[in-house]
Amino acid sequence: MKRSRQATRSIALSLISFAAFLAGCGSPSYQRVPFAAVDQPIPAGRGRVVVLRSDQLAGSSRPIYVRSGGREIGRLASNDYLSWLVAPGKKVIDVVFDRPLIDGADLEGIGAVEVEEGGTTYVEVVLQDAPELSAEKSRVGLPIVVPLSDSEGARRVAAAQAAPVDTDR
Repeated sequence: MKRSRQATRSIALSLISFAAFLAGCGSPSYQRVPFAAVDQPIPAGRGRVVVLRSDQLAGSSRPIYVRSGGREIGRLASNDYLSWLVAPGKKVIDVVFDRPLIDGADLEGIGAVEVEEGGTTYVEVVLQDAPELSAEKSRVGLPIVVPLSDSEGARRVAAAQAAPVDTDR
């Protein structure tokens, strides 16, 4: 009888864990601002910013939110990207990793990039370890904005999916 209760408890905990995992997977990417296709010319007086999310396993079931210029740009799932046009100059990209409640507060990272007129600036969001967290909570991490070269950015975009535009949210 005791063994049966332990087995039932173990199965129940497994089902709860699996349900929590699936709930995190229900966070698809979206883009709030007009999409700027990377294979299209850039209009005069503008530059393009492309933010890719790393396809790393750690934290892959949770979204990353991207903001720039005081507005929401979109939300990224693993191996997806956002692409939009901006005026040339220095831009700040703010990224927030939406961590599970059990792991504590969301984590935020900020990166600054220089966007040239007629050019595309590629960056990748990577989750790093959060050293201030205890060992059992370091499974998820701090989002870091990492610049990519033009060739690496173009290669990564070719293997990723663009976030669909959704301005209705």
